[in-house]
Amino acid sequence: MAEFVPKSFAPDCGEETIRPQRLEDFIGQEELRANMRVYLNAAKERGQAMDHVLFYGNPGLGKTTLARIMAAEAEAEAAKSKKSSKKDKEEK
Repeated sequence: MAEFVPKSFAPDCGEETIRPQRLEDFIGQEELRANMRVYLNAAKERGQAMDHVLFYGNPGLGKTTLARIMAAEAEAEAAKSKKSSKKDKEEK
C-alpha cells in the first residue's frame, strides 16, 4: 500500500491536502509514469539535470502533483509559474 504524507500545499487557504510523494504512488497514467521514469533515470546516469518538462492540461489532472514528484525524485526544486487571469490583467 502506498504511503501518503499529509502536507500543506495551500497555506493561504489553510487547507490540508494529501498528494502522492513518489512516482510509484501517482495513480493512473501508466505510460506517462514510465516515460517520466526513463527521463529521470537517464538524467541520473548522465549526472546532469533533467531536461525541461512542460505539463499542460485542464485543472485537476495532476500537473502540479506530478511536477512536485518529478522535482523530489530528481532531488531538485520545481519552477513555479502562474497563468495570468483576466482579473489579474484588469487590476494592472
